[in-house]
Amino acid sequence: MSNLEVTETQLWSDAELAAAVDAYLAMLVQQIEGKQVSKAAIVRDLQLGSLIRRSASSISRRMSNI
Repeated sequence: MSNLEVTETQLWSDAELAAAVDAYLAMLVQQIEGKQVSKAAIVRDLQLGSLIRRSASSISRRMSNI
């Protein structure tokens, strides 16, 4: 396994959780302001940045649990 892969049982770090919460809150503000929100684009941005080791489905599930 390469160091970019994550096993199902690997816990999220505090930094990963913070990035997910920050993205969720930004998305919520956009919705409240009546702006169009693309969750898929937000997930892609997270995958290219601080959540590079997480799959799109993993990030989406995490965002649903916030």
